[in-house]
Amino acid sequence: MLKITIRFIFVCLYCFFPLMTNANEIKWQLVDITYLSDHSIQIEKLLALLEESKDISVKSSNNKLIIDEHNVIEVRETKEKLSPNVHSLLQEELERLNLTDNKQKKQYLTFMTLPQQYNLNQSLVLMSDYLFLFSNDEFILTFKDKQKTHHDFSDLYNKFNTANLPLVNRYFPPDEKDGFLSIPDEFNYFFKGMIDDGNLKAIKLKRYKETKLILLSSYSIAGYPKLSLISLSNDLNIIDRLEIGENYEMEDGVTLIEYAIDKNYLVTLNKVEYRDNKLPKLLDKTNYIINDKGKFIKVEK
Repeated sequence: MLKITIRFIFVCLYCFFPLMTNANEIKWQLVDITYLSDHSIQIEKLLALLEESKDISVKSSNNKLIIDEHNVIEVRETKEKLSPNVHSLLQEELERLNLTDNKQKKQYLTFMTLPQQYNLNQSLVLMSDYLFLFSNDEFILTFKDKQKTHHDFSDLYNKFNTANLPLVNRYFPPDEKDGFLSIPDEFNYFFKGMIDDGNLKAIKLKRYKETKLILLSSYSIAGYPKLSLISLSNDLNIIDRLEIGENYEMEDGVTLIEYAIDKNYLVTLNKVEYRDNKLPKLLDKTNYIINDKGKFIKVEK
């Protein structure tokens, strides 16, 4: 009985301290960057951090955090408390993730040397499937176990409705009856989205050869609708992304990116200018095909 109890305790500790043991390497997916809701922040700093960090690569293994592949920093557990602002940041993020009632304890860690990337401070917190890093500008960068994120997306993908081709300027933005499925905003960076896109919804297309495709509807940080065509591998890794529906406001009108996808998966994008009391003006026309690797390739037609 004693042996069983000891073994159980060891297994629990192994599961709880993936950064502090000889566990297999864990890859982390960025899911959110935010700051205190009542904190005055320069929008330029926020946009700069979002743009800089959206392609961040983070792994953990053997008491180390690996940032962008070649920056390896040792970490250790600490009993030191977070600063008041960092603690408030974490609490707000846990509430957003609905983790405030989570029974799993938080693991407080510290970097042994100060990271040089992304203006990070020395604090990091591990809880459930999430890792939290903090910047000196009082931002929080939230990561989720990439394997869990991929599993969650696989479940969502199997629930997507299917749209039929051809399509011409449909779903920009989609109506409730169009069959788009809502997706948690934490998938924005998984989809290689632009800074702080939100209100994500998706529908899939029939696969093209070995490439799976989805149409992703979102809204920019300025509140404008967007439509993106995303290609995926057979095991649902992101291959490429093409923006096919966007608009740009002008003082006396708007410029729209309009699209068509024919039954052979040729994508045509028209950049059209609409000004008050004037006829629409075609500014640019671009065609794309999908190559055998699932990439969108610009072609002449």
